[in-house]
Amino acid sequence: MEHRINRILIIEKNITFRNTLKNFLQSRFPAMVLEEAKNGEEALQKATYFCPDIIFMDIKLPTEAAAINKKLKNMFPKVTVVLFTNYDPNEYRGAAEESEANYILQKGASTAEEIEGLVDSILNFTHSSRLREVSQTF
Repeated sequence: MEHRINRILIIEKNITFRNTLKNFLQSRFPAMVLEEAKNGEEALQKATYFCPDIIFMDIKLPTEAAAINKKLKNMFPKVTVVLFTNYDPNEYRGAAEESEANYILQKGASTAEEIEGLVDSILNFTHSSRLREVSQTF
């Protein structure tokens, strides 16, 4: 049986947050390959050759996150998309569900252990297909 290396694409305009998340994920999942993009256009280009398993995406990208997410889901139907927001996730729940996101995280509201647990559950295919709210702090 072939062992596939898991891949995460981080789409975040804020370089500090993007680097913090990337460094955290690399420290907790050293065998994982990470790629990053600062906007939706760059993400679509990179996703074409990178083929991510998980995408962490800022809901407030310069281009509309919902449109980018739909394109990514069409390219990779099995990808798990985790959206970030600085605001109350309930305000964005409808848009997240419409764009077929799997999870929505509130920046600054949960622990690193919760993020690690979420990634573990996604990689082990134990997550629900329904959108659920998980918060995170960095």
